[in-house]
Amino acid sequence: MSKWKKFTDGQLSEQEANAFLRKNMTKAFDEAQKKEWNARLSEQYGIRRNPPKRKLRSLIYIGALAAAVALFLLAYPHLFSQPSGLEQQLELALAEPFPNYLTRKGEVEQTEALRLQMAEAYNAKKYEQTIIIGQQLLESSTPITEVFFFLGLSHLYQNDYSTAVEVLDSARLASERDGRFQEEIDWFLALAYVKNKDYVNGKEFLNKIVNEGQWNEEQARMVLKLLK
Repeated sequence: MSKWKKFTDGQLSEQEANAFLRKNMTKAFDEAQKKEWNARLSEQYGIRRNPPKRKLRSLIYIGALAAAVALFLLAYPHLFSQPSGLEQQLELALAEPFPNYLTRKGEVEQTEALRLQMAEAYNAKKYEQTIIIGQQLLESSTPITEVFFFLGLSHLYQNDYSTAVEVLDSARLASERDGRFQEEIDWFLALAYVKNKDYVNGKEFLNKIVNEGQWNEEQARMVLKLLK
């Protein structure tokens, strides 16, 4: 069975359907653009171009694909809607807080009470409380990547961008020792720099994400494009 048949019959997963559409939408929309220009030439200058018969099947296919695209967009608008500006893209990137998985079963027994309290406060979006506990941890124990990371994120979600940059940079240095959250730190540090209007350092980390194919590479490309 062809992939097109599977798509129209609803036999593809959401991820597979998304990939299939992204691959074929460009072709469909290019053909639609050609058709629009042909209509303009015919109307304004009397120039008519009849498509060869061998293209009729492809045009039928494109029409069906366009209809499928419309239905898919109605069902999953969040997959293709993109903000129009830099600030909107940054807000979209920060709309859903990065989760703290310390509270998962199997990890609780290995987590100190204070770190667990910090994780619970963070997941409840009580960022002021998270910051207080995080500061206590930095003062009472050897700082680790995880504490710096979620403390920096709490400042970021509180719109304290300069402090977020400082703490996330400490997280980056700590992650060089233990290897934890390296790609996540690069992404949120880039966002913190841009939100803090430090576009030079923001672009540096965004380019690093793109060049190394890190986590959120596509979003990094989009932010870079908006910055230019």
